[in-house]
Amino acid sequence: VWGTDGALTHTCKTYNGAGNDDYIYLIGNAATPFYRFSIAGNSWSAMANALTAAAGAGCSMHWTFGFNADRLYVLRGGATATIYYYSIGTPGWTAVTYYPGSETFSTGTSTCYDALNRLYIVKDATHRMFYFQLDTNLMYIGGMWPYTSGTAMAGDGLVFIQTPDGAQYVYYRRQVGTEFFRMLIGWF
Repeated sequence: VWGTDGALTHTCKTYNGAGNDDYIYLIGNAATPFYRFSIAGNSWSAMANALTAAAGAGCSMHWTFGFNADRLYVLRGGATATIYYYSIGTPGWTAVTYYPGSETFSTGTSTCYDALNRLYIVKDATHRMFYFQLDTNLMYIGGMWPYTSGTAMAGDGLVFIQTPDGAQYVYYRRQVGTEFFRMLIGWF
C-alpha cells in the first residue's frame, strides 16, 4: 500500500542511446526501498541498493540524460535538504554536497529537469522557485510564482517543455486554485 508521496522516472532511448526502454524507477512512501518496474516482464522488483534514508513527501527523481545518462538524481523530500544521485551502470547512491544547502523540501515541492544541466524546484506552498545547477552543484534562487497557497499538496506540478521553435518553458500548476503558469527559461 502506498501511503505518501512518490516519484517515478524512465530512461528512454529516444532521449539518449544509453537509456533502457524497459525500466521505470520508483522511490517514495517515506521509505528507503528503491524499485524498478520491467515493462516487458510486467513486474516490480526491489533494487539491491536501497536509498540511504527515506524518500518522503516532496521527493522527486529525474534521469539526467542530457547531463549524465548514467545518473538518476533524487531530491529526498521529507523536510530535508538532501540530494542524491544513483549510478545505473555501477549501482550505488552518492550524496551530493551543494551550496547553499539550507532550504528544506517537503509536501508540495515540485521539480522538473530541463534536458540539459538544471533541475527546477518549486518549494512547497510558498511558490518560491530554485534551480539546481548539476554541473556546479550550486542552488540558485529562480524567482517566485504568483500568489502563495494555503495548503501544500502532494504530487508534482512542474514540467519542462521545449517548443518546436526552441523556446523553453517551465509550466507550474498552483497548489490550491485553478491557475496554470509558465515561465520562459531559455531559447535554442
